[in-house]
Amino acid sequence: MFQPIRPFQAAKPDNLQQLSAGLFAGDALCRCLPLGESAAWVSGTESDGTASRFLVRPFPGDVAGEDFFNPLEVHGLAFEFAAVPHTEVGFLSFARRYGFLGVPRATDENPPQYLGECWTDWQDAHAKIGAAVNTLRYVESGQEPVELRADGTPCLGTARAGIIGDINENLKSVTSMRVVWSDSKQRHELRAVPLTLLGAMWWQVARLFVGEVSYTRCKVCGKYMERGPREAGTAARMANAVFCSATCRSRGHRMRAKAHALRSAGAAISDIAKHLTTDEATVNEWLVS
Repeated sequence: MFQPIRPFQAAKPDNLQQLSAGLFAGDALCRCLPLGESAAWVSGTESDGTASRFLVRPFPGDVAGEDFFNPLEVHGLAFEFAAVPHTEVGFLSFARRYGFLGVPRATDENPPQYLGECWTDWQDAHAKIGAAVNTLRYVESGQEPVELRADGTPCLGTARAGIIGDINENLKSVTSMRVVWSDSKQRHELRAVPLTLLGAMWWQVARLFVGEVSYTRCKVCGKYMERGPREAGTAARMANAVFCSATCRSRGHRMRAKAHALRSAGAAISDIAKHLTTDEATVNEWLVS
């Protein structure tokens, strides 16, 4: 595992503008760079001398061969981040798979040797994304508390007002308007594009909040899948999809057949769920189909 050879000393903010090109692509798509095993938590100081913990990796040199990815293609990324343990280990695991949240700080040297984000950046982002995800779940399930004005008429709930404020504040700082190509419309269109990993997560939260998309999870592997409006063709098939791939579909059919066989042999629903490593609700769905 990568271990820096000295404490992390962050550079001043006015020296960071060139860093984004090394970790986030500047084209019409948001592309991020996973940190992989070359990341670790270390002690260090901010540019103002404040002591902190930093999640760091070596400063990337030639990134031409690096394995960038588009976080917008990782459905349910905000939900996955919200579920990460609020610990250094949890954040490190997430960063190794997906990268820094935003444009990180560099070490105060020329050329810089390491890049890093401090603990408070991750702590704040995780708390806000977690709160937003919880609010979305309440809204979607219809369990959101009803709040009334003094005259008894319903009003925008405090939770919704809070998430709207967080969405707008974060989208303002981590998105940019771009002209991009739309495969579905077969033409160029003007679109707000997230610039960072954190921006991509807030973009997903925003689309969920306004009802542009929703998510379901693969019945076999649990991977998140995006569901759009129930329109004709591909969108309708996606809206009704319960498996993320042909592999999971085949495995799902085998698991359903096994569930029927176990039930016929007298097994309890809870035992079937445990045997097939799934939940009882899924087993019940299999048994009635």
